[in-house]
Amino acid sequence: MAAILLRTMDEVSSKQSYTIEQINNGNVTVNGKQYSVSDQLKGLFDSSNENILQHAKITFTAAGSVITKVSFLELVTGGKPPSDGQAEFSANAVLNGNGVVIDGKLKIANDYISVRNVMVKGDLEVGRELQHDFYGKGLTVEGKTLINGGDDNTVLFDNSKLGSMSINKDGVRVEAKNKAVIGDVELTANLAAIWGDSSIVYGSLKISEKVSSAGIYGHVQKLEVAAGKSGTTISGNGAVDSLTIIGGGKLTVNTTGAIGTVTISDKDAKITLPSGVAIGNIVLPEGVKIEHVIHNYDQVKQSIAQVNNKLNSDHKITGSAGGSSGGNTGSTGGNGGSSSSGGDTGNPDQPGNQYRDVFDTKTYVNRMETSVDLQVQTQQTGTVYYIAVPVDAPWGAPTAEQIKNGLQYDGSQAAASGQFTVAGGVQAQHRVADLDKNISYRFWSMFKDAATGKESIPTYLFQIQRHYAYSHNVLPYDIKNLSEIRVQFSSPVQDSITSNTNVASIIERGKLRNYGFGFFPVTSISWNLDYPDMPILSLHFDQINLGNEKGFGVEATFVKDAIYMNEQRPDGMSTKHGIGAFRHYGGEKLVELITEQLQIETGSVDDPSKTDDVLHMYGVSVLSSRGGNSLAQSKCGQYSMRHARGITTRL
Repeated sequence: MAAILLRTMDEVSSKQSYTIEQINNGNVTVNGKQYSVSDQLKGLFDSSNENILQHAKITFTAAGSVITKVSFLELVTGGKPPSDGQAEFSANAVLNGNGVVIDGKLKIANDYISVRNVMVKGDLEVGRELQHDFYGKGLTVEGKTLINGGDDNTVLFDNSKLGSMSINKDGVRVEAKNKAVIGDVELTANLAAIWGDSSIVYGSLKISEKVSSAGIYGHVQKLEVAAGKSGTTISGNGAVDSLTIIGGGKLTVNTTGAIGTVTISDKDAKITLPSGVAIGNIVLPEGVKIEHVIHNYDQVKQSIAQVNNKLNSDHKITGSAGGSSGGNTGSTGGNGGSSSSGGDTGNPDQPGNQYRDVFDTKTYVNRMETSVDLQVQTQQTGTVYYIAVPVDAPWGAPTAEQIKNGLQYDGSQAAASGQFTVAGGVQAQHRVADLDKNISYRFWSMFKDAATGKESIPTYLFQIQRHYAYSHNVLPYDIKNLSEIRVQFSSPVQDSITSNTNVASIIERGKLRNYGFGFFPVTSISWNLDYPDMPILSLHFDQINLGNEKGFGVEATFVKDAIYMNEQRPDGMSTKHGIGAFRHYGGEKLVELITEQLQIETGSVDDPSKTDDVLHMYGVSVLSSRGGNSLAQSKCGQYSMRHARGITTRL
């Protein structure tokens, strides 16, 4: 039974409301009259939604006795808080729209409600009636999202696309995850906070002067704060690319993430900045000294690289704050694409004024249909410039000036280009958009130090493959001082798989193959589910160096059916995509390494400790060391031939 207030074109031209007495087999009874619904609305009035539609309010358009359009829906029946030990949102009342379109406003007017797979042409309002949890997944909102309800645990948007947002409820936590896209955000409430996983970048956030305290726990590109007389405090761990401070009031910034450029518009502003946090640049009002507006300048001056776009004489370079080891190789995906090793190349005009090795890490994650996220860490604070070049373009190293101007080496426009601020010793992530899903790209980069103006020579970062659904990519890594390899899947895998941390059940024999050097054990595995639809599997092991200076090769064999992705085809059938192995090779002397590895595996190297590895790789049971050696010798010809013919399907 569902009681719903309705308006129909046939009956009333105003927004008068009526009550639905019943939903039965997709039919809706209102004020004693039964309506059927058009095909495009059947997903909304499905029997699975009958409970949450109880007492809901709705306006719609009807052609005769058929409802053809919903222009307003207010959900007034809620769920329950989860029991002890249950997951958050697990007891919510759920509306699954099955892709239905609401041609107007959707309002959430009770507590503990989840909404899935709905397109809202108008506004989405999380009303004051919702005092605790709201979960939205697969939502598209073309109007404004109004957060007037919720608390500090949580209003969550998962894999959704929202227009602008207004956060008006004190103490609310608004979180975005799994590739959610949110437009301009305005925050007018005290003690409210925005959160985001590593896939989220808030494009614009404005904080009202009425706000005394707010939290930022996600990456924000443009932050604007109106500093009022009563003062505002910003806390959190999110990185901020650009902070603009408007007004002559007080602002205290207690964030721990790197800050790119701080622009102060009013000479009377009193700003306190976080100690120990790298700040790329401070832009002051004309004629104003930095000590006049930065209240604690003496405590933070060593962390500020530039003032008014010029080197800050008080800045102190502290070097790298640690993190992963240096330059990364390219990646090899499950699609069989090749990769290249990224090294510094180029012919600088003034070698003494340029860096050669500036990147502590350079890799990428989240190769989507039209974008990819670069991840870099530099030793100094400054600006990273980059270009993306299609792999079928002529090969050539661009100059630093070409990279800064978005040009490839022949002077033509690069497929994508840009720049972003990085803080020394802190990993930065930057999304490159407008890529073609059918094209693989090479990425080139250069770096400019904010403190000294010194630039790096052009650096080849890596190659990213075209977007393949139901596949996997080995994310770029360094072959020296290596202790982790990450594999990202381009489509979802089952929860039972991503919760599995048993090495032996994922990696055959729990070992990786290091060409020319034998094998090395995987000590543990872990899963990163920041993108549930694109999980990352990390293989952890004791630190090693792959190969040698002239070449390297590494392989991992996954246990059969240990990892797979299910594709639901349009015909209703399901296809299972399994992951068998990954291979990653590079270097001019790789053939020699492979030859050495074959000698190890065939027992022709006098190293008894390798025999067990060889026999297990071929599925041979070892009864004794002598028997094992004899058996290995008797099999060696067969397996060597299989390697030579390139048909080692198990690897």
